[in-house]
Amino acid sequence: MLVRDLTEGQDLDQVLLVRACELRTRRGGARLLKLSLADRTGQLTAIARDSVEELRELCQTGRAVRVTGRYEGHPRYGAQLELREVTEAVPGSFA
Repeated sequence: MLVRDLTEGQDLDQVLLVRACELRTRRGGARLLKLSLADRTGQLTAIARDSVEELRELCQTGRAVRVTGRYEGHPRYGAQLELREVTEAVPGSFA
């Protein structure tokens, strides 16, 4: 599945490139990680709410990571990927 072909409500499990990683703190003090992920066809915003510190170390700019989650439209922020899991991409699992 290519990023440009994603539709709302679709589950995703694939390797993407980290373009940017930003740690954010919400008003209530909860931390989240906002990622910009991409493939050769485009990029998308992804949000991680769990294990933020560990994911921050893994999601370095320029690194390929395997992500699983659901691509959904947020009423305020638009389409984004709600991350369930992020792991290191296995060498050879991406081009």
